Amino acid sequence: MSGVLPRLERDGSGLCWVDRAGVVHSGVHLVRAFPLTAPDEQVSVVSAHGAELHLFEHLAGLDPEARALVEAALAAREFMPVIERVLSVSRHWVPSILEVQTDRGLTQLALESEESIRRIGADKLLIRDRRGICFVVEYHSRLDRRSKKLLERFL
Repeated sequence: MSGVLPRLERDGSGLCWVDRAGVVHSGVHLVRAFPLTAPDEQVSVVSAHGAELHLFEHLAGLDPEARALVEAALAAREFMPVIERVLSVSRHWVPSILEVQTDRGLTQLALESEESIRRIGADKLLIRDRRGICFVVEYHSRLDRRSKKLLERFL
């Protein structure tokens, strides 16, 4: 048994993972197994070559410094704006352009097919636009009446 505790660190080029043998793996990135349904569970440390080096079962079990590093790395990697309101729809069939208010500002997204909008659980929607950017509606039931009506035609 080695005396080295495995750990995630920041180096000059990004993140690195130090394994139990003391080997430093540079250029690692973090990947959530279930980013929408269980974002704080099962986060993998993945090598630059795509091999899983470690799995954090629960982020709650990490010390505050390690958790802050993991959360900062995930936030930098993930980009998933939250839709707060649907302002307009170019037409009620696909392809269509939606103008939306997100937590990051106003934008337009293009829906290419009916599969562009998916239900995730009872009250969450995932919307993928033509560019591959994913938008999320956290609580469909809490949207204003107009936004719900505009989205319902696609569901």
